[in-house]
Amino acid sequence: MKKFMLVLLFTSFAFMSCETEEVLVEPENENLPSRQLSKEEKGCETAFAYYEKGSFCDDNDLKSNRWGWYIGPLSEGTNDTYEIYAGAGKCDINKGELVGTLDVNYGEDGNLSVNYNAFDGYGFFETHLYVGEEKYPRKRNGEYTVAPGQYGNSNSFPDGSSSDSFEFEDLSGGIYIIAHAVVCDFEEEKCEVDAGSLIPDSEKVCIKSEEDTYISATSVGDALVPDGFEVLYVLTIGDDFTLVDVSDTPSFVVNEATRYRIHTLVYDPNTLDLSGVDFGVTTAADILAIILKYELCASLDAEGVRIYVEKCES
Repeated sequence: MKKFMLVLLFTSFAFMSCETEEVLVEPENENLPSRQLSKEEKGCETAFAYYEKGSFCDDNDLKSNRWGWYIGPLSEGTNDTYEIYAGAGKCDINKGELVGTLDVNYGEDGNLSVNYNAFDGYGFFETHLYVGEEKYPRKRNGEYTVAPGQYGNSNSFPDGSSSDSFEFEDLSGGIYIIAHAVVCDFEEEKCEVDAGSLIPDSEKVCIKSEEDTYISATSVGDALVPDGFEVLYVLTIGDDFTLVDVSDTPSFVVNEATRYRIHTLVYDPNTLDLSGVDFGVTTAADILAIILKYELCASLDAEGVRIYVEKCES
């Protein structure tokens, strides 16, 4: 049986720093001097999730000049949202800027999910997350540290991202979180893609018993296909639009008297790999659901054009 499964391709990004010239980057070894950020890094700020009782600045147990906050201790069953502030020097949120939120869900089953969400106009270029039984991670000499490089969990996004997430399992008891990010001015690229419309070359086609026949459609010419994107035509049958074939052109060979539909799919092969959903099982709605769920830049003409194939009269 022919197959072509939808597989999302994820890209690993190289590490990249991005903060303002006014922000000093503290190295993982806190005994080394901080460095001034370059001009290319302007427009970005370091940011932390805010928790009033977890200020770095007021903690005598911490030997650091960093500002920021820890969150905790959190117990199982916690489901809260925290504000993310950028540029809040000396732990003063009045000096900072509210740039997003952090969703924390610590389930009764010991599973933890932490989700970063940026407000419009901002993007995450780096994220660093600490999760532990103590309020801070420790250096090799046993002292507390709040250097993000020591948090143990990180992601980087050279092109920026409006969100990020981390998942943990088998946790128990009270835990602490420190959520750091590098936030920059950011506008997500708009997805400018459109499958356009088709016109059936014939709405009804006669098929002789046990013989193949052709059905086809013609593009209106209103599709919008960005550079690097591909166009695929999908043939479906029935009220649930079940996939039965695909083609590079809106023309198909059929051998059954039934109602067909031809759909246009415009997609980026770098993010959507069409290589294995079962024909006769997967529907056009399944493809559309994948596109919407993962916010892929793709367009499917879900309605398609109808073509009736009937048995020829004697």
